[in-house]
Amino acid sequence: MAGCRESPAGGFEVQRIRHQSSLAFPTVRDLPSHATIRFRVACGNPAGATIEIRRGGEDGPLLGTCSVASTGSWTDYATVACVLANRAGTENLTFAFKGGAGELLRLDWFGFSSG
Repeated sequence: MAGCRESPAGGFEVQRIRHQSSLAFPTVRDLPSHATIRFRVACGNPAGATIEIRRGGEDGPLLGTCSVASTGSWTDYATVACVLANRAGTENLTFAFKGGAGELLRLDWFGFSSG
């Protein structure tokens, strides 16, 4: 089960994200069409991970996939990005995490920008 802790950069960090974990964000407003999503992550898992961005829920339509390579530790962060196949406006988004055994990654923040 994922958990949160206070991030050294401020705010909170989601930890213990494992295969088939998910995070839901209802009513994400003012998204531009074909938005770029950026994730700030630490990945101490040598196999890395994948973040699927889906409309509605874990089984909803796939809007985009971000690959996360190992950063070498749980405290070294990198920013990964991918372009979504979304429409402009408001979306209910779910991040579905895929990968091997054990903890996959830690999520510090995410954000959106135009194309």
